Amino acid sequence: MKRIVGIFLLGILSAFFLSGCSSSSAKTPEKLLTKPNYDEEKAILSSGITKVMFQNVTLIFPDNTKDVGKINYVDLDEDGVNEVVAFQKKDITGKDTEVGFMVLRENGESYNFLESGETLEKGKKIEYAGFYDIDSDGNKEIIMQFKDNNNLSKIGIYSLNGNEIKTEGMIEPEDASGKPNEKSLSIKIGYIDDDNIYDIVVLTYDSENKKMTVNLADMTDGELKIKDSVVYDNPRGLSETRVSIGNISKEKKGVVIDMPNDTDQGMMTSVLYVENDKFVKITSDDDPRMITSYYIPITDINNDNVIDIPCIVSSSTVDKSYAFIDYYQWSEDRGFSRINEIYYNYSYNFRVNVPKELYGLLSVEQNYINEDIIFTFRVYSDMGIPEDIFTLTAKPKTSKIDDNQSLNKEKATVIVMETEDYTYQVTINNAEILEQYNLNTKNIKEIFARAYE
Repeated sequence: MKRIVGIFLLGILSAFFLSGCSSSSAKTPEKLLTKPNYDEEKAILSSGITKVMFQNVTLIFPDNTKDVGKINYVDLDEDGVNEVVAFQKKDITGKDTEVGFMVLRENGESYNFLESGETLEKGKKIEYAGFYDIDSDGNKEIIMQFKDNNNLSKIGIYSLNGNEIKTEGMIEPEDASGKPNEKSLSIKIGYIDDDNIYDIVVLTYDSENKKMTVNLADMTDGELKIKDSVVYDNPRGLSETRVSIGNISKEKKGVVIDMPNDTDQGMMTSVLYVENDKFVKITSDDDPRMITSYYIPITDINNDNVIDIPCIVSSSTVDKSYAFIDYYQWSEDRGFSRINEIYYNYSYNFRVNVPKELYGLLSVEQNYINEDIIFTFRVYSDMGIPEDIFTLTAKPKTSKIDDNQSLNKEKATVIVMETEDYTYQVTINNAEILEQYNLNTKNIKEIFARAYE
């Protein structure tokens, strides 16, 4: 007999919202992390589900918390009403752990779940989860990549049929590679070409030969069909590899793969698009613009809805407290071209948007005068002679020193920005040289901003 459990939320939600809540978050210097897909209502629903779950079963986050959470609202059967998909882990002492999910249906002021709407697989963790109509039948499938108890990655594909979860297929590394020694597996799903059908990118890793295979696939009758593959030498594995699907130019979508390089311990970026069901690789593995010392996420730096590739030109190798980063964008007629250069200082929370006339020419030296932090910006002439063009002073708001002590009265000084901790002022060292790069006391403020909020 099917077990139906109703989780009533109205009274609990009312009490919760009347009582209020507060939260705090810490900022990281390298990047601002996206919060997981998890809000107050889901917290209440999570609490309700937990109360009726079996012993030793807990709700868990898949690893891709930017995309999914413990609790997810998804219209699986496209009937206009969201189902709730809750990911879980069952851990019983002396037995293999299991991971999976349950599906709940909305029913007025409650959510009901069925015993046949639950799936558990023997495994330690959920590495990836998503909801896509990969077989184009009008209904979304649940995609779950999990690490089994033998440390082997597997990908399960599930569908909701009425009140029952059905396993449509199970993908193991050898399904994508034909090589049983490949134990690592990863998946990414999205629209790459223009056929309006989801493309599946499956990565496998051969730990013996240090080769990573990127496969273009689709799902037919519950089986993974490989259409094309590209092989990369010497990546360190899949755990640090990031795969993104999006606009790689104004005309094309594609795949961007950031992978750790075992040769020099840095990161390498590869970009591909799909044409006639085949990968077209547009990057070279030895292009220095695609190789960087540590991982920096791809971004859309100029807000034109096209992926930009970051490349670290120089940085502090010990604590990553500052960096010059170039950004490259691809087009079919020009290839990769630099569209931006930014100096980031994460310790003192500012960045300099380098004017294009100064691309590749600036250097920065940091010093201290009493409590002030002094940044001297230099350019090198054609003869290789350094010229100080301006100095940025970060003056602490708590400073007891008279402002006049840190100002050079013979040179123009401009306050360019303020934060909670510092006032930032620029002193023009060589106005004549600065003018050559279209900068002056009137517009220099425009190139400064916070490194993070």
